[in-house]
Amino acid sequence: LLDSANASLRDNTFTGNAATVNGGALYLAESADATLVNTVIGSNRVMSGAGGVYVYASAVHLFHTTLAQNSGGDGSGMVVGGSGRVALTNTIVASQTLGLRVSGDSAAALHNVLWFGAPITVTAAAGATVNTQHETTGAPFFTDAANNDYHLGQDSAALNRGLDAGVTADRDGYPRDRWPDLGAYESRVGQMPHLYLPVVMQSEFEE
Repeated sequence: LLDSANASLRDNTFTGNAATVNGGALYLAESADATLVNTVIGSNRVMSGAGGVYVYASAVHLFHTTLAQNSGGDGSGMVVGGSGRVALTNTIVASQTLGLRVSGDSAAALHNVLWFGAPITVTAAAGATVNTQHETTGAPFFTDAANNDYHLGQDSAALNRGLDAGVTADRDGYPRDRWPDLGAYESRVGQMPHLYLPVVMQSEFEE
């Protein structure tokens, strides 16, 4: 719970949590102002609300988020209410019955989002505002989603689909390039491994 406070959170993982109401992983309420970078929000559960994140009367900007497999409540990964303001940049939303619900007069801005396994991507109330740019659909091919490993496989639709948002490294500290991947992790596919060769020293006195 983040209530009436400012926060900057980086390189965090929220998995396997459960809550009775609001957000299964995160609840940002009452004038919170937050920035989240390289965040994994997966396999959380709520009885009433959003399986992943509930934003109420707050302003939140999320960069490079993986939102996947959260359940319960209305089936959504994220809910925005109470005149909340949310911006999602370079995001993966996967395996959610409902990706994002925007209620009341709240607003959401979505830039470069990959949807997968989300029969309903976004629902918005009559007074709500939703703007989307460069959204796409496709399989993220997570390494092992069943065990909350959301690294990207070689055929992932998230590869090179992001915009340069000034995030220079991923959740593991691995560098991002000018065409970053979506989600919390940058793919290692096609990268050259580091080779460490043994040092062989020969004495000048050897014959």
